[in-house]
Amino acid sequence: MENYKLTKREKEVVDILKKIKDPETGMDIVSLGLVYGFTMDRSSIDVWMDFQGNTPKCFFCKTLAWSIIEKISTEIINKLKSKFKSVRVIEATNPKIVYKSSD
Repeated sequence: MENYKLTKREKEVVDILKKIKDPETGMDIVSLGLVYGFTMDRSSIDVWMDFQGNTPKCFFCKTLAWSIIEKISTEIINKLKSKFKSVRVIEATNPKIVYKSSD
């Protein structure tokens, strides 16, 4: 996979995702390793995220973490919905749809 060249459209997606900042650290979500990957076709994209590694164990902290996850997921959808009819954000380590755009 090291020699895999991104298509123009894939590069556009990566560039969009790099503009999304983690509100806690100010770093982009790609550099932080939150983006596990994405799959796409002409009209839809699934963005696979790894939120588990950054989610604290205590209940109160999890509540705060979920508000950050919601903010990041909403921003991903808002940034990508101009390019795709359907956008879903999926937790990669526990595959369930975290958020999706309204179709």
